Amino acid sequence: NLNLNINNPEFFDVDNTGGWMYLNGGVGGILLYRQNFEQFTAYDRASPFNPVSDCQIEVAEDNITITDPCSESMFLITDGSVIQGPATQGLMRYNTYYDGQTLMIFN
Repeated sequence: NLNLNINNPEFFDVDNTGGWMYLNGGVGGILLYRQNFEQFTAYDRASPFNPVSDCQIEVAEDNITITDPCSESMFLITDGSVIQGPATQGLMRYNTYYDGQTLMIFN
C-alpha cells in the first residue's frame, strides 16, 4: 500500500492529465498514470508475458503506448490493454483512490 501526497513537488510529472511516472513498489515497480484531474491508474511494471523475468514495462516515446522490451508486446497507457502480442493479458492494475490531495495505491 502506498499513500502519496500528490501536491508534493516530487510528483510534478503527474500534475496534469496524461502525466506519468515510475514508483517503487509492487512486483516490478509501479507505473502511475493520470487519467484526468480526479483519476489515476497504477500498473505493475512486471512483464505480463513473463512476470518472473527481470523485464519491466516502459512508456514509449509517444507517451501513449507501453512496451515490454523482452517480449516486444505493446499496451495502451489509458487502460493497459494489449495492442500487440505475444502477450495476451493486459497490464496488472492496482486499485487507486484520490481525495484531492492524497493518492492511495493498494491491492
